[in-house]
Amino acid sequence: MRFLIIPLLFCCSCASVYIPNSRNMPIIDHGGEVTASVKGGSTGYEGQLAFSPVNRFGIMADGLYKNSSTSETDDDYQKHKYFGFGAGYYEPISDWGVFDIYGGYGQGEGSAQDEYVFFTSNTDYATGKYRRYYVQPGFALKKEHIELGFCYRISRVEFYEFEDSNIQDIEISNTIMEPAFTFRAGGKNIKMDSQVGLNVPMHETEFEFPVFTVSIGVTLRLDFGKKLISKKSDDTESQENFPRP
Repeated sequence: MRFLIIPLLFCCSCASVYIPNSRNMPIIDHGGEVTASVKGGSTGYEGQLAFSPVNRFGIMADGLYKNSSTSETDDDYQKHKYFGFGAGYYEPISDWGVFDIYGGYGQGEGSAQDEYVFFTSNTDYATGKYRRYYVQPGFALKKEHIELGFCYRISRVEFYEFEDSNIQDIEISNTIMEPAFTFRAGGKNIKMDSQVGLNVPMHETEFEFPVFTVSIGVTLRLDFGKKLISKKSDDTESQENFPRP
């Protein structure tokens, strides 16, 4: 038991200066659709937005804010903020699914401190600012009341300012595999939105981040494309039913 506790203490003592935000999975399959989400969880508070101005093309934006401390003097705290945007291509599969691939760019900054006891009291801290480039292929099943999706985001995280308990003022980077499962259920326009993500670095990392992320919230879906189509169909039908002289 003693040998199990020692590595556990090392795993629990970390200052996560990078927090992977929830993967923005709009699951859009035609032009005119808009999705907007608000979420909370291990990542903090998040907002996501996506829109398809024309068929097979989508744009999106997302932001994150986290402040787990109650004051500047807390021994343990975690602060993080991030904003990013992206664009991509999607391909509907029959009337039940969609494949998409998005890419994007974002910037963030974080600071964290973690105090733990391992024989003696120890404190880890880290702070930094970074830019992130990512590509995100995904596949989803989409029905009126249920949506189920999987995506595999690959993020290139580059800290252009970084320091921690052992390192001062350097530039560091890593590529992180960030797959995630998304599940939504509810009404036609408003659904509960939940996601579980895994974060694995491509090589040994010098900055800390959580291995798992969990978020839950609400997604609103508006469909201006269908409204326009319906209106056009109604106009066509009215013209066909108009009595000819």
